[in-house]
Amino acid sequence: MQLVEKNVGIMKSIITKVLEYSPKAAVCIVTNPCDIMSAVAAKLSPNARPGQIFGSGTVLDSGRFRGLLAASLNVAPKSVHSYIIGEHGDSCVPVWSAVRVGGVPLLKPGENPSNVHKAVHMEVVHSGADVISKKVSQCRYFCNL
Repeated sequence: MQLVEKNVGIMKSIITKVLEYSPKAAVCIVTNPCDIMSAVAAKLSPNARPGQIFGSGTVLDSGRFRGLLAASLNVAPKSVHSYIIGEHGDSCVPVWSAVRVGGVPLLKPGENPSNVHKAVHMEVVHSGADVISKKVSQCRYFCNL
């Protein structure tokens, strides 16, 4: 949410130009906060067709979740099927009942996720902030050369 004001300004400067030069283009918003920025882009584009502007939502979180679960279980990521729903970032929700490993449910019906499972989810939640902090530290390093 710390990025909203700055990213709305950026979105205002580019979305109308994108649709001016490519009026039929499908536009996938990946800027954070993704759901809010997708709504902003749609509002800034009154002539856009329904569904023309959409966000990546929790695709990134779901991919991270799948990879981290696979690593924690020592299996190939392609063997894990899992989903994160809700809003990208801190409020994302893992759908534990839908997690499958090799087609087999990770949890039995009514079973709660273990502490390891919860730690995987928390790593997904915090991974975005980790990426940003690493970018900032790299920028500080290279900008001071």
